[in-house]
Amino acid sequence: MAFLKRIEAHGFKSFADDLKIEFNTNIVGIVGPNGSGKSNINDAIRWVLGEQSVKSLRGEKVDDIIFNGAQGKAPLNMAQVTLVFDNSTKKFNSPFNEIEITRKVYRNSSENEYYINKTRVRLKDVQNLVIDTGLSKGSLAIISQGNVSKFADSKPEERRTLFEEAAGVAKYKKRKEESLRKLERTNENLVRVEDIVSEISRKIEPLAKQAQKAKNYLEISETLKKYEITLLVKDGRIFQDQLKELTNNIARNEAIDQSLKLKIDNHQQKLKFLKNKTYELDKNINSLEMNLTNINNLLNILEQQKKVLQDQAKQAREKTQNASEISKLTTNIQDLLNIINHKKVIHQQEQENLQQLNDKLANIVLQKDDVLISKNDLYSTLGTKKANLGFIIANQERQKQKNFAVETVLNNRNSLYGVIDIVANLIEVPELYQQAISVVLGNNLKNLVTKTDKDAAKAVNFLKENRAGIATFLPLNTIQVRPVFQEDMIVVNSQTGFIDFANNLVTTKSSNYQKAIDFLLARTIVCETLENARAISQLIAAKYQCVTLDGQLVKAGGAIVGGFQRQNNSNLSLLKKDDNLEAIKTEIKNLEQESVNLNIQITSFEAEINNFQTQKVKTDLIISKLNSEIIDLENRSQLLSTQYQNLTGKKIVLDNNQELNDIFAQYQKNKYQQENFNLQLQTLRQEKHQSLTEMQGLENEVYAFDQEYDTVITNLNSDKLAKIHLENKVEQILKRLVETYHLTFDRAAELYHQPLDNEDQARELVFKLRADLEDLGFVNINAIEEYETENQRYQNLKTKHQELTTAVKELLQAIDEMDKVMIEKFDATIKQINQVLPETFQTLFGGGNCQLRYSQPDDILNTGIEVLANPPGKKISNLNLLSGGEKSLVALAVLFAILKVKPLPLTILDEVEAPLDPANLERFARYVRNFSQTTQFIIVTHRPGTMENCDVLYGTTMENQGVTKMVTIKLADTKTTLSADSSQTTTVGLE
Repeated sequence: MAFLKRIEAHGFKSFADDLKIEFNTNIVGIVGPNGSGKSNINDAIRWVLGEQSVKSLRGEKVDDIIFNGAQGKAPLNMAQVTLVFDNSTKKFNSPFNEIEITRKVYRNSSENEYYINKTRVRLKDVQNLVIDTGLSKGSLAIISQGNVSKFADSKPEERRTLFEEAAGVAKYKKRKEESLRKLERTNENLVRVEDIVSEISRKIEPLAKQAQKAKNYLEISETLKKYEITLLVKDGRIFQDQLKELTNNIARNEAIDQSLKLKIDNHQQKLKFLKNKTYELDKNINSLEMNLTNINNLLNILEQQKKVLQDQAKQAREKTQNASEISKLTTNIQDLLNIINHKKVIHQQEQENLQQLNDKLANIVLQKDDVLISKNDLYSTLGTKKANLGFIIANQERQKQKNFAVETVLNNRNSLYGVIDIVANLIEVPELYQQAISVVLGNNLKNLVTKTDKDAAKAVNFLKENRAGIATFLPLNTIQVRPVFQEDMIVVNSQTGFIDFANNLVTTKSSNYQKAIDFLLARTIVCETLENARAISQLIAAKYQCVTLDGQLVKAGGAIVGGFQRQNNSNLSLLKKDDNLEAIKTEIKNLEQESVNLNIQITSFEAEINNFQTQKVKTDLIISKLNSEIIDLENRSQLLSTQYQNLTGKKIVLDNNQELNDIFAQYQKNKYQQENFNLQLQTLRQEKHQSLTEMQGLENEVYAFDQEYDTVITNLNSDKLAKIHLENKVEQILKRLVETYHLTFDRAAELYHQPLDNEDQARELVFKLRADLEDLGFVNINAIEEYETENQRYQNLKTKHQELTTAVKELLQAIDEMDKVMIEKFDATIKQINQVLPETFQTLFGGGNCQLRYSQPDDILNTGIEVLANPPGKKISNLNLLSGGEKSLVALAVLFAILKVKPLPLTILDEVEAPLDPANLERFARYVRNFSQTTQFIIVTHRPGTMENCDVLYGTTMENQGVTKMVTIKLADTKTTLSADSSQTTTVGLE
């Protein structure tokens, strides 16, 4: 069974068409004229088995081994050759009974592809597979005419390679070479590792000290953290409770303060009113006293005039009647009638006074009712304002709870560098556009603007560590604003209802923040109505969103969002800011002050009403008294008139003394005014006394209120100062927690809530640990990781150094062992060859002798091989003295000797017998036949003697110039046929 079963080639050199050569015999001849491509078979086999030198394949570059085209044949882009071997005898170290080795190469590519049994492999895998078969590069398995002459002409050291293949030490030599290269690399690595180890060892000791220092620092810091945070949480809670109590006290005192201010203001207003009233009373009293003095003087004069006139009238009556009793009655009746007339006049005046009092009282009551209506309206407005204030404050608190993450970041802004503020606090929006902007921005109003993305990342980690929720950040250095195209701006500018792009309607506190506003609003158009927005959106293909002044939204893409907007929109309230809150507080304060003024007016009206009612009662009493007095006086006058009639027997006729009557009437009138003035003076003096008493009481109350107010203010200032101190302490605690431990107070309280066994000892420990940390000075925290890394690296390098040292020893040991094996195998093989070489030499030469000899017997591992060949009748010392044919026979003798010692499964002979004469050629051919049982021969030849001894001949021809064709002739069958024909011819002749 042939070892090489089949060759398949396509595109290799002159094999343009698919080539398939079956080898079923052990002696195959390849014949053909020069240049027909018969040696390409040899090249193809060598190429598949791993030949890397293109020149040895008779080319200059890789593309030269790919079919380059011929007449009627286009160049090919790939060359591929496959060798199929029979591995039933396990010549290859593989479990497969058939081994298929393929090699491919593509034009314009230096990369080759190797396959074993259609599995992609490396060149090294192919070389390792064939190394034990004797088919590797440099062996005697593939010999050309050039190799034969080269064998004879080579130096002993160069000739050694052929015998190493025969001795089977090539693989050991290859392994040794690999081991030596590996040893060299290992030594280089070892030197490099030793340098690195030396360098690391110099810095690892100080790094170890730094790492230990850092560990101490971390250990102290961890203990400090545990106790300090626990104490901070406890102190914080105490301070917060105290703050809460102080806040309540402050609120209570502020309420008392406000109440006292109102009371004092109220009393001051009353005092002012009473002072003005007293001043007016004094003016009225002085006026009445002056009037009373004048009236008294007038009454004295009238009294004298009346007396004179009465005396004159009396004397006249006495002369005419001379009756004293009648005169007396007449005088009395006249006096009574004068008094009655006077009383009637007074009665009329009192009736008029009463009417005036009623009118004034009705007017005052109307004024009071108007003030009460105003007061009720004011209380209603005040209640509404207070309800609105409460709603706004409650809404703010709800928003804070709802946006807990945002509030957490804002509350810790001092510790989170780079956090600026929320969008709502960075912009100012005219009231006309607030509804539209609030709808567009929505929850984006609560986005947090930061300077950089690193600042945003720190804030995100802070929220994450404290489980404080999620917030959206706008880093000014990374957000990208999508531009508005100029042509779009030109289009929308001319449209009905277009107002502007939203970012142009918003002002920022600083131009540094404009990028964030552009990011949110640059692609939003503000329009007047929904119809305008729809028209503009359709015009620009819905590339931008459009919003109306009342908050209807046409989104980019065409979706419409709209409807009724609630007035308590939280986003809208963010844009309105706290101006409304402060305005409401101011209005409430003004309304409360106005309420005080109205109460004072009502009190004043009530006092006047009471005064008028008192005067009315007094006037009613006077009128009633006057009525009684007039009736009584009229009765008395009637009685006296009856007495006069009884005495005189006639009705009384009074003198018509008009002067006396006028004087009497004037006297009575002034007398009434005197009484009235006295009564008014008494009333005014009583009112003044009452006012002075009330003023004294109010002044006493104001003094008491002032004293209480001073106390409240003192307490309030003290509480506020204490509150500031406590707030500073709480702020320091919060700052310490955030800056040192990156914790909010709530998160710290959640993590460190366990009570301390001894608080005093814990505080002392905290002070001590802080001092210990200060004593440590500068600490390189990274030293721990650096030390661990360097130490790990150091240990790894030490381990690697040890491994390399061991590897060097093992490699040296392996090399020594391989050297021993190679020496033993090589020496044994040479000895075996020397045993059979003389016989082989004599067979080929017909006599003579040949021996192999070491050029350096003391160094068998590196020694060269000298060939001592003495053909029959000759004794020579140098192979170069032999003829070409003799040199070939020497080489062939050595080859056949090697085949006797170590049979090769395949030998390829490429015109090696060309220099031989016919006799030597015949011996060569017979010798090949002798080895054909153990070795498969592929012989490239053009010698008839060689051809005759082949089992099969493959002929190469070029019907088309440049393209090789193969023709097969089975010589064994042909010889049998010829032999039969010869026998028949002989028989016929004998007959």
